[in-house]
Amino acid sequence: MKKNLAVMFGGYSVEHEISVVTALQAIRNIDDKKYNIIPIYLKDGEWFSGKQLLDVDFYKYDCKAKKISMIPNSKYLYKKGLFLWKYKKIDVALLCFHGYEGEDGCVQGLLELNRVPYTSSGVTGSALSCDKILFKEVLKGFNIDCVNSVNFNKNQYYANQQKHIIIGENLSYPIVVKPNCLGSSIGISVCKNREELKDALDLAFSLDNRVLLEEYCKDMREINCAVMGYDDDIVISELEEPITKNEILSFENKYLNNQKQGMASATRKIPAEIANTQSQKIKEIAKFLFNKLELKGVVRFDFMVTEEKIYLNELNSIPGSLAFYLFEPQGISYQKMLDKLILWAILDTERKSKFIRKFEKTIFTSISLDGIKK
Repeated sequence: MKKNLAVMFGGYSVEHEISVVTALQAIRNIDDKKYNIIPIYLKDGEWFSGKQLLDVDFYKYDCKAKKISMIPNSKYLYKKGLFLWKYKKIDVALLCFHGYEGEDGCVQGLLELNRVPYTSSGVTGSALSCDKILFKEVLKGFNIDCVNSVNFNKNQYYANQQKHIIIGENLSYPIVVKPNCLGSSIGISVCKNREELKDALDLAFSLDNRVLLEEYCKDMREINCAVMGYDDDIVISELEEPITKNEILSFENKYLNNQKQGMASATRKIPAEIANTQSQKIKEIAKFLFNKLELKGVVRFDFMVTEEKIYLNELNSIPGSLAFYLFEPQGISYQKMLDKLILWAILDTERKSKFIRKFEKTIFTSISLDGIKK
């Protein structure tokens, strides 16, 4: 019997459109002999479904679709109207979100509460991947090299701009400015002087409450490594080197060459042409963190490499195009990868269901409301 597969995408994020591309790309590669596809599109706080969501033209115009919702402790979707009507049951969810309120653990938490298997990492790993500042602190705890940086929030900066400009300039120019919780290179600036730094901070703070400032690595190369797996069933991808003429890999480099192909359209070298010792080190770090952070599904680690150093830059818990193209050189088709992600999602939910979650004791007969035992 075919399973009902909800493909969830969109969300309240500046990466909204990239999420749509990732989802439509994945849907084209799902084995429809195994799954009934239920597209679920999140936009402006509303959920939508319907076959028209499978057509890219739907997103170009102000088209209509069924409004749906999910109620607590239920795997069913409901059509919204004057009343709620049962629409379809979800057996498993394929998550194609990028960024805020999708990739960051929000949807994962909702699905956990409703006992719906989902393909991405859990709440903790997902939240960590979207918080650049916190992720750096984790790397430091594991003694993994990352670029020197400073950070502060919007209130701190605008309360004393001069002080925080000087804090940033301690890194020395050029300085990279990043909104803390955004991806797809949106809002990132490379600043060569104080005036550019001020403009970059204004831009970043229009997008996020916290901002990360990093040293710019001269003569660095970006090397990416994807990992797919669950528990001990782990596959490390081929390494890639995205190619750009700019100082950083920009949104335009990643997506605007061919919007229908998403990250798969970006110019890149696969495999990356780096020393074997560096390649092995990158793969070791990626596998180590995949295990330590209890990630699952498919993720991508983005490194910055110089001749002397390997710095881990970011973790993407739902990478653009689900990084399928990095596994193709190993003979893993996109369809086969999706089958694996769905299987792991189901296995993870089954495992969680076997843990003891209740502790039946007569605690209410032995303790008062002020916490003092009778």
